Amino acid sequence: MKIFVTGASGFIGQRLAKRLVENGHKVSVLVRKTSNIEPLKGLKLNVFYGDLDDANVLEDACKDAEYVFHIAGVIHLVNVPDKVYWDANVTGTENVVKAALKSKSLKRFIYCSSASCYGHVDNESDTFVDEDYPCHSQNIYGKTKYEGEKIIEKYAKENSREYIIIRPSRVYGPGDLTLLSMFKLIKKRIFPNIGFDKCYMMPVYIDDLVDAFMECLNTDARNRIYIIAGPDFMDKRDFAACIAKALGVKPLRITVPTPVVSASAYLCESLFGIIKKQPPLSRKKLRFFLISRKYSIERAKKELEYNPKVAIREGLLRTFEWYKEKGFI
Repeated sequence: MKIFVTGASGFIGQRLAKRLVENGHKVSVLVRKTSNIEPLKGLKLNVFYGDLDDANVLEDACKDAEYVFHIAGVIHLVNVPDKVYWDANVTGTENVVKAALKSKSLKRFIYCSSASCYGHVDNESDTFVDEDYPCHSQNIYGKTKYEGEKIIEKYAKENSREYIIIRPSRVYGPGDLTLLSMFKLIKKRIFPNIGFDKCYMMPVYIDDLVDAFMECLNTDARNRIYIIAGPDFMDKRDFAACIAKALGVKPLRITVPTPVVSASAYLCESLFGIIKKQPPLSRKKLRFFLISRKYSIERAKKELEYNPKVAIREGLLRTFEWYKEKGFI
């Protein structure tokens, strides 16, 4: 199959491109000129350099593509205008869709959205959120990813083309650096519990997510949305305790009230905003420990034959081993 992947220099895009090549597909990828593509070296890829607003580059990259995986987007940035997220996750998505539709060979457009579209999930509820749960994200990332979905649905309907939208939960595993600071703080035993309420998380291990993407190539399902999460969920305290166990240290038993940590995050954002750098602590990162997430993956299991294999404890241990191998810890 001829496949085009955006965001191939990112955590998810790298792993997807590698798997596609390993499975014998002819793969083209889009990366920025400033991106680190070292992990992609040695792979048989057709590399296009450009941004999501480069119409000519996108059209060249999509030429003859049978499947397009749109993975690129803005996710972690703070202290930036909302327009940065809107330009990448909404306008950028529209640009990729328009370019893909010019390929006469296009069979399916596959979009990496986010379970952040749903926003907060009731901590006290025993109901697992499914694909029909209303989207009411309160952060710019979730809002713009949902707007990207609506663009795909609109163009697909107008042009009678197929699409699949994947809404992953928090993605982690070897290659992901976003949990590194948490690992380091827990190792030093200076990472407290945040807030007194229970907060559930259901992260998905990177290889399980890539498995789901690969199933999108062969499924008979079309024009569907799927939540992709891990096989189990865990309270934030247990999550931190699993990391502590992997590190061989005792977890810190101190709990800091949410308002105190929120104020600290705001102050950190403000100070780092002055020097125009990304802060080590932000309200965006804090939401990981405050917004509860329990998802149903039954639709993906039935229609995509999705079968997540890596439990949270095992996934965190593998992540730690990778950090240690790279000398980060």
